[in-house]
Amino acid sequence: MRTKHGVLHRIVGLDLSFVLSTDDRTSWFSTEQHLTVEFLYEMATEHGLTHLWVAPGVVGPGFGRYQMYRVDQWNLRFSYRGQGENASIKSIYGWKMPHGDAISVVFIEHSRWAGSVDDPTWIQKASPAQLLVTIGYLEDVLGVPMAGSPGTVGWDLLELKNAAHPDWIRDLPQVDLAACHFGPGAARDLVWQDAFMKSRLADWKYLHKFDKNGAYISSLANSDGWIGKGTPIHEFHGQGVDEKKVGVWRCTIIGEHRLTSVLYPLGEYWLSAPVIRILRHLGYSVGIYEGYVFPEKHLIMQSWAKHLWASRTLMRTDTSLYPNAECRAFAEEACKQIAVSTVGLTGFGGFDDEPSDKRRPDIKMQVVGRTFEVMIHNILKVEKETGYFPVMAYTDALYYLSDDPDGRSAFPMLTGRESLLGGFKWVGRVELTREVKCVLTAKGATNKKLAELNKIGWQR
Repeated sequence: MRTKHGVLHRIVGLDLSFVLSTDDRTSWFSTEQHLTVEFLYEMATEHGLTHLWVAPGVVGPGFGRYQMYRVDQWNLRFSYRGQGENASIKSIYGWKMPHGDAISVVFIEHSRWAGSVDDPTWIQKASPAQLLVTIGYLEDVLGVPMAGSPGTVGWDLLELKNAAHPDWIRDLPQVDLAACHFGPGAARDLVWQDAFMKSRLADWKYLHKFDKNGAYISSLANSDGWIGKGTPIHEFHGQGVDEKKVGVWRCTIIGEHRLTSVLYPLGEYWLSAPVIRILRHLGYSVGIYEGYVFPEKHLIMQSWAKHLWASRTLMRTDTSLYPNAECRAFAEEACKQIAVSTVGLTGFGGFDDEPSDKRRPDIKMQVVGRTFEVMIHNILKVEKETGYFPVMAYTDALYYLSDDPDGRSAFPMLTGRESLLGGFKWVGRVELTREVKCVLTAKGATNKKLAELNKIGWQR
C-alpha cells in the first residue's frame, strides 16, 4: 500500500494564504485568487500526494459547484452531500489524463467523517499534524488506505478480509432485495423507555448508563453472525421456519412484553430470523406464511469485525508502536465510525438507481436484528440474576436505577467484561435531581431525552 497524505489549511488572519502539511515537509504559499479545483489537483500532483485533505475554512460555500475545469486534461468524479443549492462537495476523485496517478481530495467539514458543529468528531478536533499521524496509525493497523468516508474504508477492509472468497461479496443477489422486504422494517434497533418511569424514579438516587462495546461488530464476530449469499428463494412455510437460515418472513405475531409491545404490537410483519427468535423467546406466538431465504450463508463479516475490534484495542494499549495518546484516541474513534458506517452503508438508499456490491440492505437488517436479539437477552439475564430491569434502552446502551453511585459495584454482572468485545462499560451516572426527573418523565422521544442527559453530563 503506497499512500501519501497532505492537509491543506489556512494561515489564521491572512486571506488567500495557506499551508500544506505532509509527513515530510510543510509548504507555505499565497494565491492572488480563490482556490480552484484544478489548483488543488495541480498542487497535489506536484507534491506526489494520493490524498489531499482540505481543512474547514479553506474553500467557501458552493466551492466547485459551478467551477469549470479542463475536461480534456482532468478526469474527475465529484461526490456531494445534500442536494440542489444546499449541496456541498464531500470529495473529488480523479487523475490527470491520459495516465496520471489517481488523487482523492476530501473536504473534511462535509465528509462522512465529520459530525455537527455541536457534536464534532475526532477529525474536526485534530490539528493538521495530528490528522496525518492518525491517518498513519489507521492505515498501519487496518491495512487499507484511508478514504473520504468511513464506510468506504470499512468496505475496502471487508474485501481484503474476504480475498480468499471474493464471490461471497461480489455474487450479487439478482433481485431487488428491498422489494423482497429485506430492509429496516424487518429489524429495528432496541429503543425503549419504561411506561412506568415516573413511579420508578421516586425510589432511587442515581441513573446509570452502560454502553455495549462494539454492539454491531460483536453480533458479527461470533459464530451466529451469518450473512446470506446468492439470490433469495421464495418459500412457503405454513407455520414453520428454519430460524438458522438467513432470510425474511411474512408472519403474524400474538403476544406482549414490556420491551417489545411498542415496537411490535399485534399484527402482520415481514421479520428477520433474529427478531422472530427473540419474540418467540419472549412468549409470542409467531405464525409464518412465506419468506425469502438465501440459498447459502457464510460468516462474511466475522474476520472483519474481529480485525476492527483488535485495531481499537491496539489503539488503547500499544503505546510503543503508537506513542501519541491523542492520535490513538482519534484512531480508536475512527475505528468505531468505520464499523457503524459500513453497516449503515449497506442500507443506503442512494444505491437504488445504480448497481453496487454495497447495495445490501439484508446485511444491515441481519446485523440490526441480531444486535436487537442479543441486547434483549442481556437485559433478561440481568433481570434473572438480580431482579433489576432498565428504565430505558437505546440501541447499544442500557439505563438502570440504583442508590449506589458506582455503577460497577451496583451492576457487576454487566461490567465483568468491560474491556472485551460485547461487554458493557459503565459510562457514568446522573443524580436524580428534580431537573433530571423532569427530563425523564417529559413526553417525547427517547433520543431527545438522552441528548438532554448528555448535556447535563455523566459523572464517575
